[in-house]
Amino acid sequence: MNDKNKHPRLTVLLAVWIIMTIFLLEGGLWIIHPLPMYPYGTRAVFHQTMPGVAPEFVFERNMFGLRSLSMANATTTAKPARTIRIICVGGSTTALENQATSNTWYGILERELNQAIASSGLTIQIAAYGRSGNKAFETCEWINRNLLPFEPDVVVTLLGINDMCWHDGSKPYDTATIEADIERPVESPFRSHLRIFSQTYRHLSYTAYVRRQRAKVKSGQAVIWNTQKIPILRAKYRKYPYAETVERNPDPILDFTVQVNRILDFLGSNKVAAVVMAQPTLWKATMSDDEIGRLWFHIATTNGNRRPSTAWAANEMSRYNAVQKTVAERHNATFIPLDLLVPHNTSTFFDDCHYTDSGNRRMATQIRPYLYKIAASVAQRKFGIALPENRELAPNDREALK
Repeated sequence: MNDKNKHPRLTVLLAVWIIMTIFLLEGGLWIIHPLPMYPYGTRAVFHQTMPGVAPEFVFERNMFGLRSLSMANATTTAKPARTIRIICVGGSTTALENQATSNTWYGILERELNQAIASSGLTIQIAAYGRSGNKAFETCEWINRNLLPFEPDVVVTLLGINDMCWHDGSKPYDTATIEADIERPVESPFRSHLRIFSQTYRHLSYTAYVRRQRAKVKSGQAVIWNTQKIPILRAKYRKYPYAETVERNPDPILDFTVQVNRILDFLGSNKVAAVVMAQPTLWKATMSDDEIGRLWFHIATTNGNRRPSTAWAANEMSRYNAVQKTVAERHNATFIPLDLLVPHNTSTFFDDCHYTDSGNRRMATQIRPYLYKIAASVAQRKFGIALPENRELAPNDREALK
């Protein structure tokens, strides 16, 4: 064979072989191990020095960005048979970056609810999507884009504090003009198209993501931010101008109301039961020096950040919770007045609103009867199964609130 003809033929054969290999690889990945467009699984051991929480724990999120005991290793959004699935959404009080999943209020709930229905043959799965700083708008956008493939029977919201503190009211969110960044990386159009059509690219991108996360942990960048930054944030907080009351015009509670309505409209139109939980905090009219020393949440205004009186902060949070109650009632959703059901003290909170380990247990104790009742309704309606009677009523321990 002439050498001049041999080399082009080898080149063509090599190109065909590469193309066939890519197609086989792509086909195999799509069938055997497909990844979502934006996998966000992570697992790392963290150390912390916050009071009331374990000094060392493992933080985990699955590839869909959810924290869950039963879905920790999920590779698909499909719901198993004879399963009642509950999705919890919110900000950092849902993310709970200071606890292992088993010590979060939703981890405790999943474990205890399954123990209560063990004889029914059903399973309750609870998973949580929470991100620090997320307001009702970001949560609403995530629900609209990502919720339905998980086939939820119930969605639980825990919202309010981020809208109250970080939203100055000057720019109401408008979905027609604002694109929420729901953890999506900034990519070139070429890479964005690759991500849509190529599982190979998704796997390579995810591998690079995991390496970056591990590098951050190793370098100390991913050590629990609360431990590292809260002292700095508290120092800044004390320097902000003090205000007995804070006025904002327009009031950000107006936009918050719109977003909560959007969330419940979406859930209602898709026949997903909704549970709206009031946001509890450490704030109260009279606080000890130790309690005040734990605060760092300022209030954003168009004229800069302010350090409000704790009486104003407590009253303002009550306004946001009252809005959630009103909207929940309008949509026939379940409302849980958690702000009235957990103690406002340092045994529950290690700062303004984040829970200690015992605080998570108190949260779970108060939420459990409500979720059990809803799970019983779902079990009867979908599976024709009557769950064991639960005689425990939602406790309202007012003595603990003193």
